[in-house]
Amino acid sequence: MRAFTLVELLVVIAIIGILSALAVFGAFHYTREAVKIQALSDLRNCISFLVIARQSGDTRTTEEIVNDCPKSPYTEEITLESENPVVLKAKARSFLGEVECSYRENIGTIQCSME
Repeated sequence: MRAFTLVELLVVIAIIGILSALAVFGAFHYTREAVKIQALSDLRNCISFLVIARQSGDTRTTEEIVNDCPKSPYTEEITLESENPVVLKAKARSFLGEVECSYRENIGTIQCSME
């Protein structure tokens, strides 16, 4: 009967270690992207919420409407930076870092940055 040598076992352990390190690194990348996408989604939902409230004749101020915007668990806050033009910012946080997305009504685009 032939048994495995110590060198063969160490090589197998090293390969498993390298593969698991790559898997963990990939998981961190996808987790950061998921938090960014969640903040982006929450900001888009808040924009839609604001537009619908304005069109339906809501008498609340823009800031009150933004404060009532629904948020996911990762999104810490959605704030109104300016009313004319409307500038909204969403901050999301996970154990991997912070994401900030901003929307400017006069430009019409959303930009996100990760810290």
